[in-house]
Amino acid sequence: MAGFKAFVTLLPFRWPLVFEGPGSVGALCRHIAEVGHRRVLVVTDSELLRKGVVAPVVTDLEQQGVEVVQYDGIVTEPSVTQVEAGLAVQQEMDGQAILALGGGSVLDAAKLIAARARNHRSVAELTGLLRVRRGMLPLYAAPTTAGSGSEVTVGAVVRDDTRQVGKRAAMDLRLLPRAAALDAHLMTGLPPYWTAITGLDALSHAVEAYLSRNATRQTDRDAWQAVRLLTGNLERAWRQGTDLEARQALARGAHLAGRACTVAGIGYAHAIAHQVGPWCGRPHGEVVAATLPLVLEAYRPAGERRLAQLADPVGVGDSGAPAAALIRRLHEFNRLFGIPDAFEGLRQADLPALARAACVEVRWTYAVPRYLDPTQVREIMSRLQPVERPAGLANREGTANGPRCP
Repeated sequence: MAGFKAFVTLLPFRWPLVFEGPGSVGALCRHIAEVGHRRVLVVTDSELLRKGVVAPVVTDLEQQGVEVVQYDGIVTEPSVTQVEAGLAVQQEMDGQAILALGGGSVLDAAKLIAARARNHRSVAELTGLLRVRRGMLPLYAAPTTAGSGSEVTVGAVVRDDTRQVGKRAAMDLRLLPRAAALDAHLMTGLPPYWTAITGLDALSHAVEAYLSRNATRQTDRDAWQAVRLLTGNLERAWRQGTDLEARQALARGAHLAGRACTVAGIGYAHAIAHQVGPWCGRPHGEVVAATLPLVLEAYRPAGERRLAQLADPVGVGDSGAPAAALIRRLHEFNRLFGIPDAFEGLRQADLPALARAACVEVRWTYAVPRYLDPTQVREIMSRLQPVERPAGLANREGTANGPRCP
C-alpha cells in the first residue's frame, strides 16, 4: 500500500475545468461551443426529460450553433446494453462530444459511451485498471445530484446484463471529463429522500478518503471541507429543495469529496454497500449511509485520532469523546432522513459469500485504517438484517426498507 500511495501521488491527474454557481450550466454550454464542437450528444434520463430539466440546456447549446441529439435511455444502475444503445446514437449522428446531464448513473454511462467511441473495444475489454488506452470522446458533465462526484472521478461502473457477471468497473485517468458545471438550479427538483441519500453518499466519500492511509495533504483539505459543507447544508436542502445556497454548497461538497476519494480511495462502507445494495435491490446511497457508522465503529481501534479530527467540521469536536460523537451524529442523520437500518432480503445464509466479496474488493485496493477479516465484515452485515417480528405484529413506522424511493 505504501508503494501504491507513491504511485497514485505521481499520477498526472487532469482535473476538469469547473464552472460553479446557479446558472453555470449556461457557461458550460458556451464553453462547449467555443472549443469548436458542432455536434453534441446529450446523455440523460427520461425523468429529467419529463421534468423539463433537459430542454433549456439543449436550447442553450442550439443557440450557440451546436447541433444536439438526445439519448435518454439511462436508468438507475445503468447497464452495458444502455451504453451500447447510447453508442449507436453517437455513431449515427457522428457526434463530436458528449454532455452528460444527470446523476452518477448518467455520468458513468456517458463515460463508457465516450470511451467506446474512441477505443472500439467492448465494455468488458475496458473493464479494469488503465485500459482506456485511446482516451475518450470529449466529455462534459452537468450533475443533477450532489452525490457521486462522478464529474471528477476516474471510474465508471455499469451492470453487465449481457452476462451473469454483476457489475463492471473501468478505472482510468482518461475517464475524467474535460469540464463540468456545478449548478444548483439543476438540483432543485431532486426529491427530499434522494437529496438525503445522494448527500450521504458524498459524505461517505469524504469520510473514507480522510481515513485512508493513502490520504495526502490535499485530499485531507478537500475531504475536511467536503464534510463541513455536506453536514452543514444537507438538512437545509432536504427540508427546502429550492434553497439555492444550500444546494450549491452540497454540489461543491460532493465535488471535493469525489476529488478526495479519487486520489485517497474509499473503504469497507462502500465495499459492503456494493454487495448488499444490488443483492437487496436498494439504492447505493441508502445502503452506504446505513453502513458507514457501523464501519467507523470497527475502525476505531486504529482510526480514533483521524475520526476525532473529523468531528470538528461536523460540529461535534468539543465533545469529550469526539470520535464517538461523530459516529453518533451519523446515526442521527440517518434517523432524521429516514434511512433504514435493515434491508429485506438479506439473510444469514447470504452473509458469508457477501462478506468474502467485500473483503476481496478491499484487500490491495483500498488503504483502510484497519483491515477486517470476513468474520468481522459478516458481523457488520448481520446488523443490517431485518429483525424478525412475531406473526401479526405490524410495524407502525413502515417496512424495514424505510420510505420508498421515488
